[in-house]
Amino acid sequence: MKKRYFLGSILLGLFLLAAAAPGQAQQPLRVKIPFGFVADKVSLPAGEYLIQPARFGSSVLIVQRIGNHKGEAAMVTTQAASLNNWKSESCLVFRVYDNRYFLSEMWTAGTNSGRQLLTSPIEKELAKNDTSHQLILLASLQAPKR
Repeated sequence: MKKRYFLGSILLGLFLLAAAAPGQAQQPLRVKIPFGFVADKVSLPAGEYLIQPARFGSSVLIVQRIGNHKGEAAMVTTQAASLNNWKSESCLVFRVYDNRYFLSEMWTAGTNSGRQLLTSPIEKELAKNDTSHQLILLASLQAPKR
């Protein structure tokens, strides 16, 4: 009987650890972006943004400007991305072509998994004629609202 309870508590603990890892990658990020950028097909101005999943476990992210800025938001489709090592800081990665910035990745501190945005048609067109470089902006985790 004791073995059964012991085994059950170990399995429960492993289940909780496995469930917690993806949840970390789903935490909202708050970041100040000092330049206008494109998220999917939407052009957004410089400002402070909250980036979070549309719902828990969703591959869709909401990129929303903080404050009373109506219409300054985008919903973007992403795919899972992973690294060999864990990220020490939360960040957003932008691909830059000449002077145009495209949001391309979101990474959360303490995990090796993130989200990668699909390449927009505009960015694909620019990539044909120009080389890009990456720009990384550090972000802070936004505490979930209760």
